[in-house]
Amino acid sequence: MNKDLRINRIYNFDELSTMVQDDFLIQFEDDLEFNKNDYLFCLRKISYKKLLEDYDIILGPNLVDEINDEYTTNLAMDIKTNGLKNPPIGSEGAHRCLAHLYLQEDLLWFEIIKKKLKGKKINFRGFMKKISDWL
Repeated sequence: MNKDLRINRIYNFDELSTMVQDDFLIQFEDDLEFNKNDYLFCLRKISYKKLLEDYDIILGPNLVDEINDEYTTNLAMDIKTNGLKNPPIGSEGAHRCLAHLYLQEDLLWFEIIKKKLKGKKINFRGFMKKISDWL
């Protein structure tokens, strides 16, 4: 991960890595009125405990299977060896979240903040809801 990233700092779109930008843009590919410059991004740290609680609510008894899935464990080993290359953003990054659960580590995640709706954010609970729709 970029060592210049700081927790709780606000970033503009152009300050994000190309991979994080791509993860963000894919979430709005069907929105014809979307403008990437209408958003800011805040890097947050989510505790392992909160991550576990939220995923337990969403996945329930399937959580253990999802954490121990081969793709997730391989990703977890890559993160352990090489570090997290790109923090999740918005609803993108469910496998990175599961990998951090496997490692029992806190997670860095980009919160999306819409500039025109001050105070309106895509919070972690909203992120978890979107993930539950496709897991």
